[in-house]
Amino acid sequence: MTQQEPGPQQIPASQPHTGRHAGAYTLGGMNAAQRTEFWASLALRHTARLGPRTWKRLLEEYPSPYAAVLDAAHWVRRCGIAARLVSEFRSERWRGPARLEWETAGAGGWRVLLWTDARYPQRLREIADPPIFLYYEGDAGLLSNPGVGVVGSRSCSRDGIATTRELCRRLSVSGVTTVSGLARGIDSEAHRAALAGWGSTIAVLGTGPDCVYPPENAQLHAAIREGGLILSEFAPGTMPEARNFPMRNRIISGLSLGVLVVEAAKRSGSLITAKHALEQGREVFAVPGSVRARTSSGCHDLIRQGAKAVFCCDDVLVEIAPLLGMSITDWPAPGEACRNGRDDSLDDSLDDARDEAGDEAEAVSVPARRPGGRAARRGPGSGDVGGNAFQGVPGARREVRKDAGQGAPCTDDMTPDEKLAYELLATCESLHIDELCRSLSWQAGKASGVLLMLEVQGAVRQLPGMHYSVTL
Repeated sequence: MTQQEPGPQQIPASQPHTGRHAGAYTLGGMNAAQRTEFWASLALRHTARLGPRTWKRLLEEYPSPYAAVLDAAHWVRRCGIAARLVSEFRSERWRGPARLEWETAGAGGWRVLLWTDARYPQRLREIADPPIFLYYEGDAGLLSNPGVGVVGSRSCSRDGIATTRELCRRLSVSGVTTVSGLARGIDSEAHRAALAGWGSTIAVLGTGPDCVYPPENAQLHAAIREGGLILSEFAPGTMPEARNFPMRNRIISGLSLGVLVVEAAKRSGSLITAKHALEQGREVFAVPGSVRARTSSGCHDLIRQGAKAVFCCDDVLVEIAPLLGMSITDWPAPGEACRNGRDDSLDDSLDDARDEAGDEAEAVSVPARRPGGRAARRGPGSGDVGGNAFQGVPGARREVRKDAGQGAPCTDDMTPDEKLAYELLATCESLHIDELCRSLSWQAGKASGVLLMLEVQGAVRQLPGMHYSVTL
């Protein structure tokens, strides 16, 4: 290789990576054609004033980023790209920052989902401004699942938390993947609840893939890496910047069949995601809350503008059925999900939240569903949405619930790791996570993921100072 900086057809040497992601889809594991496409993608990404909408115009004309950069001289004629943008690209001022990202991605061993990868989701390709590639950690197979974006207020109410947990848990056991942004509040609760079912969750970051933000979500981030999928279009090392989060939102909606807003004030960032969803032709759903709650005012506005009001999970599932090429009659009968036309378990969840919050907590009303509503359920191992919903769902986690008259959760349906951690915690009043790791010879990431799942199931609770105890 010459000492000259690499041009569009001259690919940098692969950097030996020292990160933990050795193997397929990392820079070190890519074949020559994949490395070429990644370099061409970086060239486009780092050309000033060349953004996602221009990338899309190029990729509608050319079969790949590399094919596009080879024909830059004809962009004006073939794609209507402004001559000044062509000049900027051909100046090759992009080479310095592109090479820096190349080296950073290689050194960290980050997995890359290229535009030319068959796993790149078709729904995301179709939006007006798709990312040219994505960094990821976790199960990329979730990208082929039907997904629903779930967003809401960072300063959410207890009722909002209870509603989010119930809706996302039901979506997940129905095989629908929850897509959200790993922000505080509703986003975090959506991810936690969805991890409990086989639909799982996708977190789309507004930072680089190596940045955990907000920092208090470190355990949740680790759990999603283990049991879900982390996505980011931003280079490793990218720290939180306000401008990046609205960009992130278009990917949340782009991956989804529809976007559900649980709580949002009138100027909430969640409404940006709903706006993207409308522009992308996605369904928009909103949970109506108390008329006195500021965090519900944005949802009320969405419903006035035509968003579908959601009173139970069935309202979402029935609407997305036709988008999957299904007839409503394909769904199983409601069964226990909405007895007597109501989602009783959602009511119960809200009642529990009110009990915890006190009399001042305002309830989210759950009126009778509209006539003809059916429980929506589709996917491998289909079964009823409610009641005994986990029966017949391969690999699904069953909830570990405490019966009213008993003092401890049932451990029969815990995974072996969950049972080990639970039984160890049951032997003492509380235990620091480091002590648990030493006792079980676990890495911190694994311990965090297992403890988070036990928290979701209601079996353990986190105490101050990273101590944990069983719930009694």
